[in-house]
Amino acid sequence: MRIGVALVLGACGRIAFDPAPPPDACTFGAFSPPARLAGPIQSTQDDWGPTPTRGGLELFFYSFRTGSVAGDLYHATRPSLDADFSAALRVDELASDVDDGSPTLTDDGLVLAFQRAGDLFEATRPAPDAAFGTATMLSISSASADGDPFMSADGLRVVFVSSRIGPDQHGLDLFEATRSDRTAAFGQPVELAGLNSDVDEVAPTLSPDGLEIFFASRRLGGPGGTDIYTARRPALDQPFSAPVLVPELTSARDDTGLRLASDGVTIYLDYDALTAGGANADLWTAVRSCQ
Repeated sequence: MRIGVALVLGACGRIAFDPAPPPDACTFGAFSPPARLAGPIQSTQDDWGPTPTRGGLELFFYSFRTGSVAGDLYHATRPSLDADFSAALRVDELASDVDDGSPTLTDDGLVLAFQRAGDLFEATRPAPDAAFGTATMLSISSASADGDPFMSADGLRVVFVSSRIGPDQHGLDLFEATRSDRTAAFGQPVELAGLNSDVDEVAPTLSPDGLEIFFASRRLGGPGGTDIYTARRPALDQPFSAPVLVPELTSARDDTGLRLASDGVTIYLDYDALTAGGANADLWTAVRSCQ
């Protein structure tokens, strides 16, 4: 696997850098049908893992578009939440000769984590419009394959996938780690055992309060390909409930690349794609009601 935008209104809307709503502020409804992002951000090649930052005004993703030797990180901006994203620019300072993918950022846009050739890396920048510094490997990387990180808006929690349990037993499984501040190393990762199966779990993303997770899996029970599942937990130190299918985000082909925005209402994803290739992966979004 080469591992339309909506303006959110209502009590749980988030404009620019307003604080995210408290966990109990919403009773969420189903997501709207996924809509392909309009405008010049899309390409004719595979574009994966759309990740919003800076209150939804900047979008990072990775792509195999013309000009990239391997998978490279790209980003685009827009002047307001109801505008289209601009044409994407490659994050040149982080480009390498191996696949770089699955970007995830703090909501101020200053800390970026991503996957590079089976390891987890992090880079920072001093201001939202500045270049990123040299990427360094995160301490939670292992000798096994690690990838698909999702970092909380404050940068203190990360969920990711890893084959460290043993690819012959589980494939890629979901893990979680935390740290005390952005300059500290992440602590020992904890397996999210109740969510894992005997096939790959990929592309995890958390709600702003960390109590809700979405991820993709090839487990039986969905319409086909990689399907979207969700689960909740009563507290951060408690296990998640059994995952359930999210049918409105799931197609007969592969659905992955999940990124829940800091408003808790808007989700970005790759919908109805082929992870085996085909230059058909586009950037999509969906929103859910907040009551």
